[in-house]
Amino acid sequence: MAESKQKRTELLTGIRKPAQRESEAFKADALKQLKKLKAGCIKTYLDLYKKARLSLTQDKDKKDLLNDLADPVIEGNFELLKAAQKKLLKDFMAAKELPGEICTEFLTAIQQALSGLAKLPVRLDDLKKALFPDGSPAKPAEFKERFNAYLDQILKGRDAAKVRLVIE
Repeated sequence: MAESKQKRTELLTGIRKPAQRESEAFKADALKQLKKLKAGCIKTYLDLYKKARLSLTQDKDKKDLLNDLADPVIEGNFELLKAAQKKLLKDFMAAKELPGEICTEFLTAIQQALSGLAKLPVRLDDLKKALFPDGSPAKPAEFKERFNAYLDQILKGRDAAKVRLVIE
């Protein structure tokens, strides 16, 4: 932009001199400089436009993503995400614009929300019975073994990657 202003000042100074206005060399040079400035302006405009505007396909994909995330079933999955992931998705839906920088956490949040997460309630009484079946203390190794057995039991037949445990 500073270069454009400087060239403009130089050209206007030259145009104000009657002798230069008549000079074919000045006219040719001025025309050459104006074409160069025009090309620079067009390039700058296009670069800014690319940053500010998504392509039509990307625009459609963004709208589809917003519609998918607004589905009540999918939106219910937000409660099964980590707090930071839930905030990223809520912010995206409120702004209706993709974040300036798309981070891995944002992509992971979208993937998990759309993947069909399953809420699996864990009752404290059941957990306590599984960890301390006879009510007596347990060694760390026994505790770990019982916990893993309990987890295997409640996850049986489910995709562990999609299950989110919730205490009830």
